[in-house]
Amino acid sequence: LVVLLLFTVIGFRLLNNNYGFENEGTGCDSLLECYALHLDYGVRVAPIWAFGSPEHTGAVMGWGFLFNVTYYLLVILVVTAIVSGIIIDSFSELRSINSSREDDIRNTCFICGLDRDELELHGSGFHKHIQTEHNMWHFLFFIMHVTTKDPTLLNGQEAYALEKVRAKDVRLMPIRRARCLDDSQNEVREQGEKLEAKVDELARQLRFLSAQVYSSLQMVTAPSSGGGTTGVPP
Repeated sequence: LVVLLLFTVIGFRLLNNNYGFENEGTGCDSLLECYALHLDYGVRVAPIWAFGSPEHTGAVMGWGFLFNVTYYLLVILVVTAIVSGIIIDSFSELRSINSSREDDIRNTCFICGLDRDELELHGSGFHKHIQTEHNMWHFLFFIMHVTTKDPTLLNGQEAYALEKVRAKDVRLMPIRRARCLDDSQNEVREQGEKLEAKVDELARQLRFLSAQVYSSLQMVTAPSSGGGTTGVPP
């Protein structure tokens, strides 16, 4: 708008009645009328020059030529491209934000923030988790329950939850925590302990067998009492 206003002032003060726009004739009666014409037509087409008398030949090689070329470069090409780029970038950013939001809704637990891959690999499954373990409507109903219930009838857990809700403390929510992951980790820990116990037992048996083999070799290689030869004991 500022660039168009600048060209309007220059055209109205210096080059009035020498140029116009298609189907609008040449010249304008006021600065406001010229500015309206530039806003309406100037961003789509370049000015059209009128050569009514010999003194207007400067429109071809003088100030008019410079005005026309500058107008075409700045308004028709640069400004229009900048506006179009801003619009395209804005829509692309909005599309990216919407896509990221939809992906977050489809693949992230609303309550704990764990993603689908982690729950599928180490938990009970994403759909089961968001439907039964961390159903957001269950949490909403519980919050409504503790906020509408008579405070004198609240138990310890409900009173604690109400205190966190009134304080807007997000620690009430199991952020990055889920019981299914704890169970899975406990199961892995138990399996690791069992495997470690089996390894210890195998190591103990191996040491026992090594001791027996060593004892047998000692008996085989031990010298006899009579002649210093070796032999197998009876």
